[in-house]
Amino acid sequence: MTMGTRRAFAGVLIFVGWSISAGFSVVDATSSAKTQAKGDVVDHPRGCIAIHQEKGGLVQFEVFLIEPTQRLVPIEAYRISVTIPGKLTPVWVAQGEDYSSTHRITYGVAPTGFKEQVPPEQLMPGISYRVVVRSFSVGGIQRVFLHEGGEKRNTCPWDGRPQS
Repeated sequence: MTMGTRRAFAGVLIFVGWSISAGFSVVDATSSAKTQAKGDVVDHPRGCIAIHQEKGGLVQFEVFLIEPTQRLVPIEAYRISVTIPGKLTPVWVAQGEDYSSTHRITYGVAPTGFKEQVPPEQLMPGISYRVVVRSFSVGGIQRVFLHEGGEKRNTCPWDGRPQS
């Protein structure tokens, strides 16, 4: 056995010994992180993105869970992507670092703890956009909306089927 191989093997033994003595395993850590990230959710949750368009073109997204009782519960997203349907290249992508997440996101403004992966392009009135968010609570949620460049509210409907 070479010196490098012995060191690597010794490192593995030390890690395994520490894991056993601490009553900790990598599987336990992964399982625990997933449990903490998901929280208590219903078997088949439905999500919705409410879209608020302000005068001057400002667009805000809010993420909700629609409970079986049709009650809207605010949830947080850790990633947002905005694309034009039918095009592969996104017009904006931002993602939380170190498990950062938020309930409300303004287009083109990376929330605290988020990092832009694709800088924002200007949204054009009369163009449809697809917004996709990822949430620890419900996975992925998407919605298509028509950017109007003025005041418009696209709320979450009570039947769970968002319309633009």
